[in-house]
Amino acid sequence: MRTAAELAKMINTNIINTLNQKDIDAYCFLESNYMLVDVYTDEQYRRKFRGYYIMRYTAQEYVDRFFELFQRQKDTPMTFTDLSRELYKVDGKHQLSFISKLLHTADDSLPIFDSQVGRAFNVRRHVGMIEERIAEDENLLRYMSETYHQMETQGLIADAIQAFNSKFPGNSISFIKKVDFLLWKMSEASQVKTTDPQDTLIKPGRYRHFKGKEYEVLYVAKNSETLEQMVVYRALYGESGVWVRPASMWNEEVNRDGVTYRRFTYID
Repeated sequence: MRTAAELAKMINTNIINTLNQKDIDAYCFLESNYMLVDVYTDEQYRRKFRGYYIMRYTAQEYVDRFFELFQRQKDTPMTFTDLSRELYKVDGKHQLSFISKLLHTADDSLPIFDSQVGRAFNVRRHVGMIEERIAEDENLLRYMSETYHQMETQGLIADAIQAFNSKFPGNSISFIKKVDFLLWKMSEASQVKTTDPQDTLIKPGRYRHFKGKEYEVLYVAKNSETLEQMVVYRALYGESGVWVRPASMWNEEVNRDGVTYRRFTYID
């Protein structure tokens, strides 16, 4: 993974220009209202959280349990490991990104992980047994916290932070979240500018998942709230369910048993 110094060299103060007030306001709403409402029952908060953090294509049972634990976190804080185990019981899925966002909202000194930040850190997560994955992800979040701490105490991105504060004066956003904003935008911009188009083109057709099952891509669409590109596809087995996945994840590489695979490979 990249070091604090390597990440700092990648951050250009011009990236501040790609941030907008709408993103800042949406984040601040979630932070400032977390302690004021019951997030388990408050539909407005749940809707805004799910919209901002792109939590729209998750099973309702998982969503309900997530917000139940989110509310409990105020009075009975749980560790990353305990939250991961509890949520895994719901649907057998480990959602590092969502759990990190829950923990950050409750304590903004903790880092957020998503695919764009993972790309900036050059993270390669592994596929394994659930306890191994949880332990690996806990170490990843710890490494991210230590890296952000080095960036702050050593003043590695002081100019970028100053530019952020100048554009959004009076903000009370934590250092970690400011860096998260910068890394997210930097990774997004880098992906657009430097990626080989032939390598990222997602065209309609048949694809094979790295685990062997086949799917058909129907469209590449845009999320109406975030403008993020989404792949609409259907399973070529079972009940032929139709699914949606962020396009940024479609061409990701996955490491399994020490071997790296494309998540989806085009067939025809």
